[in-house]
Amino acid sequence: MGKPFNAGIAASNGVEAAELAKRGFVSCDDGVGGSQGFVDAHVDQAFEEAAWASPPPATFLFEDVKHKLHACCHGLHATIEALRLARRTSALDPAAVTAVRLRVNPRWLKVCDIKKPRTGLEAKFSYAMVTAMTLNDVDTASEAVYTDALCRDPALEAFLEKVAVAGDESIGDTGAAVRIERGGAPAVEATFDLAERLPAEALQRRLRDKAAALVGSDAAEALWREVATLERTSARDLAHNLRART
Repeated sequence: MGKPFNAGIAASNGVEAAELAKRGFVSCDDGVGGSQGFVDAHVDQAFEEAAWASPPPATFLFEDVKHKLHACCHGLHATIEALRLARRTSALDPAAVTAVRLRVNPRWLKVCDIKKPRTGLEAKFSYAMVTAMTLNDVDTASEAVYTDALCRDPALEAFLEKVAVAGDESIGDTGAAVRIERGGAPAVEATFDLAERLPAEALQRRLRDKAAALVGSDAAEALWREVATLERTSARDLAHNLRART
């Protein structure tokens, strides 16, 4: 539970700091770079030349927006997308699958290659489990499906034994390759790279499906309509509407 707690407590601290500041709580003028501030507390010497005192004109600090379409570790997403692509291009019967061979960047083998997950949280870090889920029509986008009971599902447990994962230095950090073997039938292969943007229509459909999985279809559609007026909507109103919808 430490990994989600890491992000969760940071967000919680941010909200608490904002609420305290709103109520008049004060501290030093520069809590980050000032004397005894965050930088002083964490490093012996700050590398100021690594920072932009004034960013170059028309330069974005963040050049792209990435979407997390599955409720599991980011390292698994390219594999899930490759498996989905394989299913769209071939009629795959899970019962006929004899082996699934995955190739991924080696860095992910220490992050999300739990062979036999025991809990819903461990399932979110398991190539074998998300492969079994994807090929057996379990929605990897839904947070609700990652439960301890999922890991005890007989069909999924049996499928775990069919999945082999190998590190491949030739595959980038955002890519994956899959090979699905089906006994005497021809094997099905597919690759996917998260760095390649999905077509706008496909991305819109997937985002709406993800939103529906999180907050329900009615609330998701209402929020989607409100996004169209985002440029004229304040952050406060958007947050209020989100709370009201959920």
